[in-house]
Amino acid sequence: MAAFLFALAATLQQKGALNLAGVSLAKPMSLVRLIGQRMWLLGTGALLVGYVLQAGALDRGRLAVIQPLLVVTVVFALPLGWLLTNQRVSRREVGGAGVIVLGLALFTIYGDPAGGKDNAPNDEWAIAIVVLSVLCAVLLVVGRHGALTRTAAVYGSVAGILFGLSARAVRGDGLGLQPVVGAILGIAIFDERLSRPLWHVVAAVIGLVLALGGAVLISLASQPGAEHEEVPGSSAALA
Repeated sequence: MAAFLFALAATLQQKGALNLAGVSLAKPMSLVRLIGQRMWLLGTGALLVGYVLQAGALDRGRLAVIQPLLVVTVVFALPLGWLLTNQRVSRREVGGAGVIVLGLALFTIYGDPAGGKDNAPNDEWAIAIVVLSVLCAVLLVVGRHGALTRTAAVYGSVAGILFGLSARAVRGDGLGLQPVVGAILGIAIFDERLSRPLWHVVAAVIGLVLALGGAVLISLASQPGAEHEEVPGSSAALA
């Protein structure tokens, strides 16, 4: 439910921004105009409700499983983009969505971690925050140059990391980062382990790789110059 609302929020906010000419990060004051845009405000409301549902999931489940499930946000974004922003989708993007669903199914069935703890030592959090902050800074420097699609992808990656950092305040007992980082920290910091038989672990890892691969496939299919065989649908590109 949280993943659906995140996709809805992104699509509504994109629609609101598209309805306003001249809104740009290069002109920070122009962003204030978004506050008066109904679609953008509706998207913000959906985003807040999504955070509440995500917090409820984190309170009841394992970080290493819950965060990767948010990759399905990309799948929900396809029909929502078609309905709300008149975007189109290629068969490659539809295929990528199918791969994501298959991968997440495998990961959910076989990737239920055991053990774990509610919090981690402050020094481990400090190391994680410093590393991720440096990563964000490097990405922002790289994102200043190149094509607009590359810049958007970099900004989206940084946003994903920062959204994950904010989940610590929502949850109150941990740092719930977005899919890849969340899974890694769930295992490395919270001591969550895939303690099932070895073949279960292998199946779960394959599923996670497939899900992330499907997301990458959708992203690459949205790049300028990609060969699109259009079908009814859309691409609301989300990082």
